[in-house]
Amino acid sequence: MPKRPALELREDRAVNDVPATSNGTVLQAVYRNGPLSRAQLAEVTGLSKASISNLTRGLLTESLLTEASAPRSGRGQGRPHVLLDVNPNHGWFAGVRIDEDSMRLALTDLKGAGERSLVVPIQHEPQELAELIGQQLGALASREKIPRARLLGLGIAVSGIVDHRTGICHHSANLGWRDVPIGELVRRATGLPTRVENDTNAVAIAQQMFGRARDVTDFMVVTLGRGIGAAEFLDGRLYRGPDGGAGELGHCTVEPDGETCRCGKRGCLDTVAAEWAILDAARRAGLAVATLPELERLAATGSVPAMTILKRAGGALGLAISHLINIQSPQLVLVSGIDAELGAIMLSATRQAVENSILPRRLASTIIEYHNFDENLWARGAASIAAHHFLVNYGADD
Repeated sequence: MPKRPALELREDRAVNDVPATSNGTVLQAVYRNGPLSRAQLAEVTGLSKASISNLTRGLLTESLLTEASAPRSGRGQGRPHVLLDVNPNHGWFAGVRIDEDSMRLALTDLKGAGERSLVVPIQHEPQELAELIGQQLGALASREKIPRARLLGLGIAVSGIVDHRTGICHHSANLGWRDVPIGELVRRATGLPTRVENDTNAVAIAQQMFGRARDVTDFMVVTLGRGIGAAEFLDGRLYRGPDGGAGELGHCTVEPDGETCRCGKRGCLDTVAAEWAILDAARRAGLAVATLPELERLAATGSVPAMTILKRAGGALGLAISHLINIQSPQLVLVSGIDAELGAIMLSATRQAVENSILPRRLASTIIEYHNFDENLWARGAASIAAHHFLVNYGADD
């Protein structure tokens, strides 16, 4: 897979729309390319060695960075290089994924590890929800013995159209929200710097910061669940569109005369391949199943209706993914939500539709990976937004 050069600093605006602070530039460079020596850090950032010395001295004092000695190579004499790395123990970040009937909270360290999580039922009234987030976050931190002072930021992931700059969710069909200032409500309830992002964008940011796409500049994430979403990084930057509404793959029409979608249109991909639509089709076909794995197992026994439903869903999903690939030609496509063992029939139909519908040269140059995701991935993605914002803007108020 194509990778970034070992020493390359990209002005990463995946979450922010302003240049990093000087401290943020250093932290971002170390985070993305480290561990680095001071000389390498000067080369990567373009800052003078004197500036690097001053900045890193302060960041070490504040425990944002740590030092480690690099092993000598060959028979070289003299002192070994001292390498700088981001200190994951500096603090914790909270992530909240808000779903239709529950929310999932996660706490991660500065490198997205050490995860602690909690799931609680919710009501959708925004003010009550914000207060509940504050209560449950306090309970989770107390349970894990994490001092309040070490909670450095909070990210929220919701389905729908989100303005990440203002923290306003302009529309969420799943939650029934319109123009809800959820970021400000949660900030007041928790006292923490709060960032809000579309949930699939949050997953893509997590993959770019901590996961499979860390060394890839152009990639797409497609998420399957109660709805279907997509997110895209172009040249190392998350593309949101002018109103934050990019990536509404689930509302692309795949069957012009199909079922009516919750958005009001007919034949959206969601009405064919989203979890709720597949299970609704199974119910209408008289199949006694409550989950997708149950439907897959029924199809595996020879049930023609079950097999037809799954192949229809997989074919529609694969066709939609192929359009994304033909238009943007990403290096990597991550399709999250299909379990290779429990979703074999739908997965096979998706793969076949993609392979039949993309240009041959795209098939050879694009890596496509299908996997089931840990439910905590959404909340970890939200936490990664907060961590990224903290790193890039560190020292902005100094």
